[in-house]
Amino acid sequence: MRTIRVLPPGPLTPAARPTGRDSEAAPSADPPVRTAQEPSAGYQQAVDAHRVSRRTAVVDPRIRAAAERQARSQAREPEHLFRDGRAVVEQLRERAARQGATDTTRARALRRLADERAGRVSSTPQRLEQPA
Repeated sequence: MRTIRVLPPGPLTPAARPTGRDSEAAPSADPPVRTAQEPSAGYQQAVDAHRVSRRTAVVDPRIRAAAERQARSQAREPEHLFRDGRAVVEQLRERAARQGATDTTRARALRRLADERAGRVSSTPQRLEQPA
């Protein structure tokens, strides 16, 4: 076989059937074009059969409950697998809190130094009021 002849969609009438190599001409009448608004009858039957089968499928409630339970348990990973990571995260948070306090203190000291150099603040220490 050297060539493949692609036939147009639609049923072949006995007059339009190829009888051999000599009938290479395309059929003269084109089949009607189907659109989404006008589906073929066979397509519509297949869609209707699919919809009916989906509506009539009854699942045992015990099976449905077991499947939901399994899905919930598989979706949640065991916490014991993450203990090391949680400890490291907690250490990083504590270090960041300490670093943040140090940064705040340093920023206040630098601001006070700049104010003292500009003459806006006296260099004598001020007494802090103790909360009651």
